[in-house]
Amino acid sequence: MRSWRRSLTPRGRLGLRVTSLVGALALAVAVLQVSVAGAGTIPPLGAAINPGTGVWITAGQGDVPHDQTLGLPGLDSSATVSFEANGTAHINAGTDADMFRALGYTQARFRLFEMDMARRQAEGRLAETTNDPAALPSDEYELDLGLLRASQRDWDALPTDSPARAVLNEYTQGVNAAMAQMKKDNALPLYYKLLNFSAEPWTPVDSLAVQRLETQTLSFDPLPTAYSYIAGAFGQQKFTQLYKSVGQNPQYPFDPGPYQKLPLTPMPARDDGAPTPTGGTVPQAAGSAAQFQTGSSAQAIDASLALQDRMSQLPVNAYHTIGDSNAWVVSGKLTASGKPIMASDPHLNLTMPSIWYQVELNSPSYHLSGVTLPGVPAVLDGKNQHISWGLTNSQRPNTFYYLEQTDAAHPDQYFWDGQWRPMAKIVNKIKKHDGSMVTYTTRMTVHGPIMTVQGVTAAVYFTGTMPSDNLDSMLTIEKATTFDQVHQALRTWVTPAQNFAYADDSGNIGIINAGVQPQTSDSCLPYLPMSGTGACDVTGSIPFEALPITYNPPSGFAQTANQREVGTDYPYYYGEGYDFFDQGWRSTEITKALTGATDITSQQMQNLQMSSVDDVARNLLPTVLNDLQGGQWDPTETKAINDLKNWNYNVTANSTAAAVFGRFMVMYGYDVWHPLWQQYKVPAPPRDVFTPRTSDSTYAVDGLNGLLINMTVGDTTNPVFSPPGSTTHDATDVVRAAFASAVAGLEKTRGPDESKWTFGGSHKVMIASLLKSPTLDEGPFPTGGSGRTIDSVVSAAPVRHGKTLTGVAVGGVSWRMVVDWGTGQAVGVYPGGQSENPASPWYSDRLADWFAGRNSPLLEGTQALAATKGRTWTLKP
Repeated sequence: MRSWRRSLTPRGRLGLRVTSLVGALALAVAVLQVSVAGAGTIPPLGAAINPGTGVWITAGQGDVPHDQTLGLPGLDSSATVSFEANGTAHINAGTDADMFRALGYTQARFRLFEMDMARRQAEGRLAETTNDPAALPSDEYELDLGLLRASQRDWDALPTDSPARAVLNEYTQGVNAAMAQMKKDNALPLYYKLLNFSAEPWTPVDSLAVQRLETQTLSFDPLPTAYSYIAGAFGQQKFTQLYKSVGQNPQYPFDPGPYQKLPLTPMPARDDGAPTPTGGTVPQAAGSAAQFQTGSSAQAIDASLALQDRMSQLPVNAYHTIGDSNAWVVSGKLTASGKPIMASDPHLNLTMPSIWYQVELNSPSYHLSGVTLPGVPAVLDGKNQHISWGLTNSQRPNTFYYLEQTDAAHPDQYFWDGQWRPMAKIVNKIKKHDGSMVTYTTRMTVHGPIMTVQGVTAAVYFTGTMPSDNLDSMLTIEKATTFDQVHQALRTWVTPAQNFAYADDSGNIGIINAGVQPQTSDSCLPYLPMSGTGACDVTGSIPFEALPITYNPPSGFAQTANQREVGTDYPYYYGEGYDFFDQGWRSTEITKALTGATDITSQQMQNLQMSSVDDVARNLLPTVLNDLQGGQWDPTETKAINDLKNWNYNVTANSTAAAVFGRFMVMYGYDVWHPLWQQYKVPAPPRDVFTPRTSDSTYAVDGLNGLLINMTVGDTTNPVFSPPGSTTHDATDVVRAAFASAVAGLEKTRGPDESKWTFGGSHKVMIASLLKSPTLDEGPFPTGGSGRTIDSVVSAAPVRHGKTLTGVAVGGVSWRMVVDWGTGQAVGVYPGGQSENPASPWYSDRLADWFAGRNSPLLEGTQALAATKGRTWTLKP
């Protein structure tokens, strides 16, 4: 493990900042020796790869660009790509087509292998890159889910005059020109030779597949099946008491209503190989209690077992695991500059290289600054000359599961709408690394692909593979100048469900929620596996006009931090306390900071993005301290209590109080909920997503914290505090016991000196490399923050050499951006650098600034020209 230095020199990392071919080869071989063994269940060179993730050594790309003329066939005229000292690319072109061609060329020059491996994962082609057998399950999974089928369908459906079709064609030509040039110069990423597979030409479908893979990462979720464990054990009444659809703490939806109930709109026709729904009248659903029992049956538990087992073999980005993102907008009446300020910080897996590639793009129709997803020709989080936008994940679910009725007498059939019907079959050919082919069959019902067949047939209805004009929507947004233009552009946005925070130079702010939201019969429970016989089929989507929205709210600000975007009287199904469920702690912190504020500056908003205040501690700790006053405590425990008394609720790396409170929350949650799990005989699932565990950051456990606070403060004699066989009688008893256990645990693991129990001592963040190699990882570094703080650090612990790194997170803030329309200043930073090549000074040079919350200006125009002097490519046709 390498130690992190706040000040990084261009050649300051021994073994990483080599520029010679010999050095690069030696490092690559060393990395491969580390990586070939893999890391636990994650294959080393296949399924561990995700978009924005990876490290591959390149002999010819370690040096910083200098002034030179390069050929880019197909340009209408010359274009330039200039680079700042930190690698930010500024592309200037005389036509829109030339700009997108130059963007494809530039991304490929710095992120080709990242792009290539992302498309291979999305398209079910990882097995051809490695002999590791663990790559095959990823290919089978992706071929079932159907990202490639969806991408090909979308490309075929694009009209000949579609802006997206033209952009994808130009971008593709740019990527392939860079690839051809690198092949000619023997400068392809060295892993192509070391792993013995070819760099194949890029296609427009590949870009659509990479885009779909990110949709999958954001919105595909297996938890509805996993909740069968709890639902079946608790029964409906207890289950709904514990898992609420709205957080128990105060909520701050950006659209508080009033709402209108409009007729549902039809869902897009999937046309992805699934049978077309035909037949008679779909049967009516049974009553909710009956449906609850169906959804939580032994069949559903078996489906969960099979799916959980399958998911455990997949890369971390194959399903939704991280959802903490923030964005807020403040009107000019609250700012010092007199114009709006927008702040955005999407939270994703933290990877080397980053999921983002930063650019400024200039052409006759576009003037953009922000970050792109390598492989996709669009600025996803950024600004043009008049508006800015930032994205957060919407809380509503995009993944439904259906338990199909099958039996041995009807092989490859399922019972739907009153009769037995044949499953559609898609025969796939998977190429392995040795050149051999594997035949794999995907089976489809009207609900979608069959994802589990081990004793039970479960199909998944996933909006992430439905037709969507996302790229056309983004291209329209990138040229927009008004809120209404952005709103109208999002009419065709289908998936994933996103919130678009907005601010412009005319003084307007707002947030728009976009994307389809399936609806079923009111008697069905989509948060559990549903019957596949037809009674719970999707009946339509929330109409676009009824989705959450706010424009120039009276408060002068609006915020979206994955909280529920609407109030309890919203007239459509919007999800329950599962899946992507957020209590709204970060939303609360943002709201408190902005309420009543005046003369707000960009720097204050940058500081707020770095906030580590824990709203749970602020609400719960006063009661906890009051409960502890009557106890008998030894000197160490007394010191810990004093630390808590003097704490300001900031979860910082050097805070002892944060460490004590964090451990207390683990023990308190365990002492309250674990006996309940035992009392109701809740089965232990393969992935420990429900039972309180060694981290208090999981959604399933954190989803109970609001209820726990309310009981601790106002319902102290609730029976949950005195389960059968226990010696506790009320909340105070459990609080004291949990505190004693927390201190004893810290003393045992961290030593008797409580002053050394810093939060960062057991809570670290790592920027994970593609190969899961300590040589190429950045970190782990001691850090503050949690899933409840604005500056979030979240996700499961990584594995290295078969060992789980307990207390190490690999998810958090992937990009910070603040735009002040009054001063004209925009700033941003992400962890890592612009190059995927560890031999480049642009591999990790931004990490120190990201860690410290230091942002760099998004330079444009003459400022960018001055900052890029001496580092310009002139691209000639």
